[in-house]
Amino acid sequence: MESVYYVLAIDIETSGSSLIQNGLVSIGCSLQDQCSNELRAFQVNLTLPENHIYEERCLQEFWLKNPRAHEFVQKDALSPDTAIKMFSEFLENAEKDYSELIIVSDNPSFDIAWLNLYLNQYTDRLPLNYSQKGDYRPIWDLISMRKSLISVKSGDFASNCGLTEKPALKSRWKYDHTPLNDARVIADFFNQTVQALRLFSVNIHSVDQ
Repeated sequence: MESVYYVLAIDIETSGSSLIQNGLVSIGCSLQDQCSNELRAFQVNLTLPENHIYEERCLQEFWLKNPRAHEFVQKDALSPDTAIKMFSEFLENAEKDYSELIIVSDNPSFDIAWLNLYLNQYTDRLPLNYSQKGDYRPIWDLISMRKSLISVKSGDFASNCGLTEKPALKSRWKYDHTPLNDARVIADFFNQTVQALRLFSVNIHSVDQ
């Protein structure tokens, strides 16, 4: 019998890579069931904290090449204090209503680090690695899951570049560098990967028998 879970995918955009000099500019979340039906969504744009800037490299290599995304993340931007409290409230409600909640990111070492920093600065909430009740939980890494699936099937430890496209995954949503849409794709790809792993496990057991 397959376990029931709900997946909360989180994606962010920042003004650069430095936790000290740069800042969050947008947060997007998509809460989906294991069939990729979206149950809840969250999107908020943030102004930069005082004395925080855009990294020149980030501007040249990312934002200037994605002007629509840059325009999007500047719309109706709220102060970091207001925005992160809204994010924390969304998390609290999601955890209260969906107990079997899995948090997923396609780059947790970067995205979750930023979010934990802001949660620490602007709220009294524990890091995302803990539920509102204080229970520890892992943050699932979509890219590592994809690499694991590929490696057990073919021994191919591919680079991260293009990894999600390699197994021909398709989503009803478009990955366009806006955090909510990207979070939707991440949740959908997570569900597809779980199904592929389950199918692979069934096939392995059938061969063993």
